[in-house]
Amino acid sequence: APESIFLLSQSGWSVERLMLCCVARIGDVDNARSAAGPTPEILPDNSAFRELARLMRRLQLSGDLLVQVMNDDEDKAARVVVTWHTGSEDGEALARLFKEHSAAAEFTVEDGLYSAELATRSTRKGDSPLRGRSVLGMMATLSHAVDIPPEHSDLVIPLNGPARAPTPCTPVGVWTHVIGDYFGVSWSREKPATASVAVPYRGVWFYIDDTCKSAKSTLDLIGHLYALQAGLSDTGKRDTLLLIGG
Repeated sequence: APESIFLLSQSGWSVERLMLCCVARIGDVDNARSAAGPTPEILPDNSAFRELARLMRRLQLSGDLLVQVMNDDEDKAARVVVTWHTGSEDGEALARLFKEHSAAAEFTVEDGLYSAELATRSTRKGDSPLRGRSVLGMMATLSHAVDIPPEHSDLVIPLNGPARAPTPCTPVGVWTHVIGDYFGVSWSREKPATASVAVPYRGVWFYIDDTCKSAKSTLDLIGHLYALQAGLSDTGKRDTLLLIGG
């Protein structure tokens, strides 16, 4: 269930990484849902979502973000409630984002605390609840962060937009505006000596550099989720699979 995403934030995972990897949307704030399938013809804009995730991470680092998954009624969907103090620059900016984009099913301020309830199920026509990505959707999205050699350029769908030069730890081209710096895959003619993980494919090596801490953390997260899903599948508990979006 999508609410399971936020349980991981209570065990040390960055709420920003969890949201950017695992959440497709919160309310009407979209996280490049079209990137989770075949390469889209138009570059998706997830700038508002990335800012939402960034602000939540900054509050998490300062100890001012409380994320609770509440299940008051077993007959109803669990509720994700995010709480933080009023007054700080990041806290006020996050509150404005929630209000401007109607990202919360319920938004309140009481006793110096903001509280945003994220709906995980639709209750009426036209609702846009919190939606998670499947593990396959996560991997499809991250695949856009793979740099490729020049001879492979004719095999990809070109997208218009301001591009940037590749670095070992960030996506190449326009996808850096969607994926940011939390994942990047480089390539090399020879087996790289500084690779954390390297895979040969079509005559070149694709790898994550050992210096790319953010990319390695994202890869660890995907591996963790994949292993967890596989373990649950083996037990037959398909109704409890983590992050099967929707």
